[in-house]
Amino acid sequence: MSRSSTAAGQVMPTSGEPVAMRILTVAALNETFAQIAANVVRRTKELEWLIQLEGDIGDLGAKKGSWHYDVPLSDPRTGAAVLCNVPADLVAGHDVREGHHVRVVGRADANCFRDVARFRLTIIDLATVSAPEEQEVERSTLAALKQLSNGRRSFPSTTPISVTIIGPSGSRAKGGIDMAQVLSRDEASVMVDQVDVRMGDPVAMANVIRETRSDVLALVRGGGDTKEFSVFDNLAVIEALSLYPGYRVIGLGHEGDRTLAELFVDHAAITPSDAGHHVLSRIRENEEAAAAARRTSIAQKTADEMRERAAIAETKLTETEGRAKSVEDRFKDMSQKVQFGWSWLLLAALAGLGVGYFVR
Repeated sequence: MSRSSTAAGQVMPTSGEPVAMRILTVAALNETFAQIAANVVRRTKELEWLIQLEGDIGDLGAKKGSWHYDVPLSDPRTGAAVLCNVPADLVAGHDVREGHHVRVVGRADANCFRDVARFRLTIIDLATVSAPEEQEVERSTLAALKQLSNGRRSFPSTTPISVTIIGPSGSRAKGGIDMAQVLSRDEASVMVDQVDVRMGDPVAMANVIRETRSDVLALVRGGGDTKEFSVFDNLAVIEALSLYPGYRVIGLGHEGDRTLAELFVDHAAITPSDAGHHVLSRIRENEEAAAAARRTSIAQKTADEMRERAAIAETKLTETEGRAKSVEDRFKDMSQKVQFGWSWLLLAALAGLGVGYFVR
């Protein structure tokens, strides 16, 4: 039966007949709300929902007790936030700081304080991840990288070779100086040009790479904060490297520093000095190969000359043997003729003697 409100304490049914309604005290109503809140809290705890979500870590503030933080986790798009209880060991183990974008796994939890239900997420695991905007940038960057060529270039065989060293300016220029000092050990084979560029400006670095016309391009930088190497992950710098026609070398800090640019060079060294030693070693290899080629060429030329002389000697020998055979044949022919003549003379003499005998 539908009802409509009328005077306080009564409900008027549609038939028009008033029905008595229970009148509560304020205390009773508060007790009812408290019971509802307590039931919601109990029910929430019983369900033990496992929830996974992402968001930005808010102000960690001070630890609650000795083992956890109460920190808001907010949606970077809408600003909506939820309170999270994060164990202190998770925060320390993942080096989580305010503003980090994280993916968390936790259980929905609730408690009732002064008859008010309060909800939060108790974190059991977390990991720092890229924010949605950063993920979109990473996807577009990856798509662009797939279109670039990372084909290897051959080390130049010319002598001397030109080397352009691109490195930071000012107090951080030591990397370029270290490589130049290594290359100075063979000034006859290497012409070095050092170009300083601001490491925080990827556009400027990309422009320098495009304008360079040396046989060898070297990108160098000493060790330092990992964030300072982000220029070597920049798409503009990587694209310029992929299009550079000469031999490309990179020498960044120490072994732990890895960048995308290393995938688009012909040799990745662990330090600027090591990059210099690599260039010198390739020059030595070229010189040794050239010397070996010259030796091989000389040996081949000598062998060809000896074969040619042997062929000439063999031809002359054949000709000499032919002439000797001809002389021998003529001598035999003459010998036969002489023998034939002497035979006739002997017969004639004998015949003469016989005739004279009979005449007497």
